[in-house]
Amino acid sequence: MFSSDGGGAQNANHFAIGVSISVLLSVCHFRLDLMTALIAINLLTFAAFGLDKMLAKTHWRRMRETALLWFAALGGTPGAYAGRALFRHKTRKQPFSRRLHAVAAFQLLLLAGALAWVMAG
Repeated sequence: MFSSDGGGAQNANHFAIGVSISVLLSVCHFRLDLMTALIAINLLTFAAFGLDKMLAKTHWRRMRETALLWFAALGGTPGAYAGRALFRHKTRKQPFSRRLHAVAAFQLLLLAGALAWVMAG
């Protein structure tokens, strides 16, 4: 499915992002709740970290870090942290770690703002 030539990582990125968008659209289409959507994106994010670790071990072209960060930004931050811990993946890459922490911090600020808005009105 993935090759070690230049197109393998790009194909893996497109596939993973396409699957996540399809899942999110189907969740919205069937009017399922937000919790179901968050569970789905976290499972996809966790799987993406596992896939990228497998690709790294087999010396194949890997997923782009931006794709992994987008999964986290779309709501999969807990899945990203769980994948990092379980697969011991991307734990020593400081630029990646800083970006993931920034995504998490931004999401916490959004959550705090949403809670404050709900409590105020």
